[in-house]
Formats: sequence, C-alpha cells, structure tokens
Amino acid sequence: MNLTTMKVKKEKIIVFLMFIAVTLTAVAQENEHIDPSKPTNIYTRLNNNFEMTDLKDGTQLTGYRFNVSYALKDFQTTIEIPMLYNHKTQKAGLGDLRIRSFYVPYVDYDKTFGGLGLALDVFAPMGNPKDGISSGLWSISPGIIAGFMVSEKYSIWPVVSYRYQFGERWVEGQQQSVTQHGATLQVMNTINLSDKVYLIITPMYIQNNFANMGQFDYGGEIEFNYMLIENKLQVGCFSRQLVNSQLESYRLMVRIFL
Repeated sequence: MNLTTMKVKKEKIIVFLMFIAVTLTAVAQENEHIDPSKPTNIYTRLNNNFEMTDLKDGTQLTGYRFNVSYALKDFQTTIEIPMLYNHKTQKAGLGDLRIRSFYVPYVDYDKTFGGLGLALDVFAPMGNPKDGISSGLWSISPGIIAGFMVSEKYSIWPVVSYRYQFGERWVEGQQQSVTQHGATLQVMNTINLSDKVYLIITPMYIQNNFANMGQFDYGGEIEFNYMLIENKLQVGCFSRQLVNSQLESYRLMVRIFL
C-alpha cells in the first residue's frame, strides 16, 4: 500500500467519523439539570478544545481538538479528533484518534460511595510519527473510576487504568518498535464553588512500562469550568504538567450540551 492510498483511506475514515458525530448529535437530550462536575454524570455534548503543548525536546504543538460524546442511559461513547501543528518540524496533521466507551452501573450521591464507572479507551495513530504530531502508537486502556462524596461541595474520584501500547515511534530521528504494558493512577478532586463553577485537581502517576519500572512519570492536572448558559454552554481552561517528560499542556474549552 503506497502513501497516497493510505492518506485517502485516512481521509475516508475521518469523513465517516464526522458523519457519525453529526448523526448522533441530532438526537435531543432530555431536559434536566446538568452537573458535569461528577464524572459519572454522562451527557451528549460537543467539546471544542484549543490547545498548546510544550515537550522537553523543544517541540511545541498547537491546534484544535474536537470531540463528540453521545450518552444513552448508562452508556457514553466519545470520538475525539485532534488536528495539530508542530512548530519544530513545521508539519500539520492529525494526531491520535481516540474512541472511549464509558459505562456507569451505579450512582447514588446521597451516600459516601457515590458512583462507579467502567471505561475503555482506544487511541489510534492517524498521522505520521516522523512529523512529530502523532505518537505512532496504538493504545488500549481499560479502567475503573469510583466516587466518594466527602461533602456536598467536595468529592474524590480515584481512577485506575491498565494500558497496552504497540506500534512504531520516532525517538531522536530513529524509528523504534514499541510493545509495552503499563498503568495509570489518578485521583480527581472535584470542588464545587457554586452551581455554575467547579474545579478539578488531579495528581497522577504513570507507569509506562512494567518491564522497566524506571520509565514512569508523575504530575497533575487542573481544570476550571464555568456554566455560561445553564444546561447549554460551558467554558473552561485546563492544564497538565508532567515532571519526567517535562510536558506542559494548556487548553481553552467550549462545551455545548445537546
């Protein structure tokens, strides 16, 4: 298969996924009070993210990350498509496509143990890893999240996930085959400042490869959200900082609930 054929196929996949997204968002969501501060509350929504990421090798990525989430009863499916520009290589293209399925079997926020969710994340490389936009790695990551209601305004959400990665990536100009098993531990701390405003502060530990325990990272995320129009429009900002990889990432977010 030549490069031109691969590009055409990838373009067809993107068009097909965008068609699915538009079709799903045509389904109206029930009229209810929306509270996205709790991860086990699932909704149909459009997410628009404008982002900038700096890496330790001097690489800077900027771009737009679109995703659509469709919720039906206790299930939510999300399709995410990042479109990025690498300032170092001066290349633009698609990053890693993400498809996430989320199932919420239990919710009761009146109890200390308030929620439980099961997730499966799949990342698929869509761009050329040599351009420094796509990782070049497939990633399959099942996980579990639990919620503990400390008070009416504060809740804790530990997240544990296993991650299997495989594929070809570029490291210092050399192609490298990767097959590795790892895990991620996150502890989301949700603070509701009002009915419209909340913070999520998340320390995290990432073990990239069980075969080499020295390949780990740690850091955290902080997210601020404001419901600009009740049940319809939310705006926010997000930052992720990782120490060992020296990653700094920032996003401005606009979410439309449907």
